[in-house]
Amino acid sequence: MGSVACPPRPGRPRDAARDAARDDPQHHNKTTRRRRRRDEARRDYNTTTTNGSDRIGPRLPLTTLPTNMYSYTDTYPIPQGGPWFPTPPPSSSASSSSSSLPRLCYSTAAELFEARIKGSSLRRVALLKHIDQKVTHDAFKAAIESKVPDAGKRGLISRVIFESNLSGVTEGSAFFYELLQRKCERMALCRSTIRHTLDRLGDASGFNAFERALITGCSRISDEYDNYWVEWTKAVSHPAVVAALNDSSDVTQKSRAACSHLLSPYTVPRVQIGDGGYLFRCEPYAVFFSQVLQPVLSAFDACIAALVAVAGGAGPKLEGQESATIAFLRQFRVALSERNVDRLDAQWTACDSKWMDCKGPLQVGRTLIHTSYMA
Repeated sequence: MGSVACPPRPGRPRDAARDAARDDPQHHNKTTRRRRRRDEARRDYNTTTTNGSDRIGPRLPLTTLPTNMYSYTDTYPIPQGGPWFPTPPPSSSASSSSSSLPRLCYSTAAELFEARIKGSSLRRVALLKHIDQKVTHDAFKAAIESKVPDAGKRGLISRVIFESNLSGVTEGSAFFYELLQRKCERMALCRSTIRHTLDRLGDASGFNAFERALITGCSRISDEYDNYWVEWTKAVSHPAVVAALNDSSDVTQKSRAACSHLLSPYTVPRVQIGDGGYLFRCEPYAVFFSQVLQPVLSAFDACIAALVAVAGGAGPKLEGQESATIAFLRQFRVALSERNVDRLDAQWTACDSKWMDCKGPLQVGRTLIHTSYMA
């Protein structure tokens, strides 16, 4: 999971008799040396820090601590051993008040439409690709060139935003997440320009009313999905989780083996730093990201309602691919909001099944819903 340093596992409390034995030359065997290393690790890493009256728990190396350590807000009780990491993010956590990158000023969707799209003969997916790969690409690139004078840094930013190439960037660093936010900004500009274009062109875009509602609705889901995606990235690469997954102590291995949903793609692993190792548990996305997911789920609801309205109502009035698309989005929403860990596989299997029922010319892939357009 990147280059995050892994702290040693915590050791037992120090003992005066054991310390005396450790200093005795007769006891300088393999076991004693191993205990010495463990005790040294405990002194270095297992001290506790406080924030007011709140105990944060065993301290990780300062270089691996996330810059935004959230308070514990989950409804689950905190066991005696200390808090569980990572902690659930608040709904507004993705935005940052400070950044080492300059604020980019680029044209609005309306300005881009008037300057580069209005009067174009392009239709359907070709029109969307033109907006993505030319219009908004050029606008964002010009903004970077005007605001970032350093050629090396400009090249790095462009590589991340336009090629999704993060080589040379330390995973989990503040700069890493700043670049992800700029990537989200670039795609948000693309989506807003697509929405404005479809609204202005209407049928002249080559898309019928249902298709326009689908593209517009999915683009608004994607706008909310960006924040969720950034927080998901932070959670799965949390240094405590990385350390626990790489720890080989008996306590950790037993807990890892007992956590039946640890390898599920639909759960977030959480760890508690205990005596002699790490304890594991897993939570569905809807539980861990409950606040971050609410805007995403609301966008799903709005999209589905708009599609039903365009299609002429709910229930038996819907036929063919319109009905299949709405059924898929409804199941996607159900799966994403599932809070029972034992029902996750069934809900996502049903989602895949509903997706396979969609045969129309314009489809939404459940792993690609955050992209700017569908082909």
